[in-house]
Amino acid sequence: MPIADSGIEDLQARYAELVVRVGVNVQPGQEVVIRGLVEHAPVARAIARQAYLAGARRVTVEYDDLHVQHAAAELGPEDWLGRTPEHVLAGIRGWVESKPAVIRLTGNPEPQLFADLDPTRVARLDPKDQAAVRLPLLAANVVTWTVAAAPNPGWARVILGEPDLPSLWRAVAAATRLDETDPVAAWRAHVARLQTRASTLERYGFDAIRFRGAGTDLTVGLLGGCRWLGGSQTSSSGIDFVPNLPTEEVFTSPDRRPRGGNRPGELPVRGSRQQRVRSGASASSGRGPCRRGDSR
Repeated sequence: MPIADSGIEDLQARYAELVVRVGVNVQPGQEVVIRGLVEHAPVARAIARQAYLAGARRVTVEYDDLHVQHAAAELGPEDWLGRTPEHVLAGIRGWVESKPAVIRLTGNPEPQLFADLDPTRVARLDPKDQAAVRLPLLAANVVTWTVAAAPNPGWARVILGEPDLPSLWRAVAAATRLDETDPVAAWRAHVARLQTRASTLERYGFDAIRFRGAGTDLTVGLLGGCRWLGGSQTSSSGIDFVPNLPTEEVFTSPDRRPRGGNRPGELPVRGSRQQRVRSGASASSGRGPCRRGDSR
């Protein structure tokens, strides 16, 4: 069905199926964890339904409330800001055994909500103890995981200038190939193309990339032994998943040391509208081919 003829509920269902079947690739009998804001509930519900259709044995939805966080930052004891209850940390540690599919929903419904508060106290809301437990599991692909959009009126206002939720959903649908006859099959083919491109770039063993365009001539070095990645990754259990929907890029690890060149900037940089990196070095291929698996 064309995107223009689709209602919000239909687009939600099709997107939810994509998140479940391609994003985290839910397996029969697997647990699913959905994390988001209370404003993301319609999308979370649609994903939960699709997860059960895919054979999930249990779906857990964890909601955060920005207004509760605002109250905490305004009124709560400073030494308790950002502290995660132990049972929540224990649940995340349990992912090592349960290996759930983890879905994080994004789309801030009120990006200016905390503007009236002390930024130092707001920064303390960040649960660093939870990140210290969760991020290593995601980085090691102990679980399948993905980040998915959850369109809402507040986010639509930021993007479109008005709370036009149907238009935001149509934009997300276009970006995620929901206009294809079979979006799941279309995404699997797209991921395969990205992996082919990454493999091709890796075989060349480039040690630098030169960017040239209107006002741009910039050479960026690459780390020795680098890998090219893109599209999907594979969990420690051997399940392929796509960490971001949508995704269109392949990527590798740059060398922070400058090679040289010019890159025009969209925003002022230290009072100038052009950022310049000067060096006498030029691109070469002297380091030899990248070695698979040495670094990411």
